[in-house]
Amino acid sequence: MVVGAIAPNAHEGSRSEYLAQYVFASFGQRAWPRSYFSVQVKSTTDAWDFKDSVQWLIEYPLPLFLCVVDKASTRLRVYHTCPRFYSWALPPLPDRLKLVPATGSKGKCTQWEGGTTFSLSAPILDATVLKLQNDNFHRQAWNILRFWAGFDLENLDRIRAGIHAFRIPSTYVTNTKKVDGWAIQGTNKVPDLGAAKEHIKFALLARCDSVRRSLLTSARHGS
Repeated sequence: MVVGAIAPNAHEGSRSEYLAQYVFASFGQRAWPRSYFSVQVKSTTDAWDFKDSVQWLIEYPLPLFLCVVDKASTRLRVYHTCPRFYSWALPPLPDRLKLVPATGSKGKCTQWEGGTTFSLSAPILDATVLKLQNDNFHRQAWNILRFWAGFDLENLDRIRAGIHAFRIPSTYVTNTKKVDGWAIQGTNKVPDLGAAKEHIKFALLARCDSVRRSLLTSARHGS
């Protein structure tokens, strides 16, 4: 669990984190975890303001979700962080990013609002703790998080490869995996090919190591 800034009322902020931990820990109760991700939690609908931490946000090595907890109704709204890939795809990096959560159930791809502000559009998941205790919906919620984590992993691979582009759903519906199309953005003008060269080098070394292990295994079985 990635914890954001401490709320002005530290006790209230901690209660939100405990509630979110209770919910997200339930997704980890599996013998073989298939998806790892982090969640940054807060108890207000104010924008997430990443000031002097934009590079950290973009290069964070795991899928990352943002979560607003309404303690009174025990309701969680979970948001994607696709604007971090938008910022990577169109350099140079800004000094600051403000990510604004919205409501509703129909989401759009990353919406730039000018300057360094982006709308997060509708949440990808919106539910109360009571609703999440339903086995069918709990399974559905887990699949939604895995679905969106997959996009993060694809885009993180592009960052590691030095590819300034990203792919996300162009539209989506909260609490479902329904998408009506894809948005792909990027640029061919990159400031540095160092990351791409290192990625290719690493991939080649990994492939050579895999072939070597395969040959050694075949030799042992043949002897």
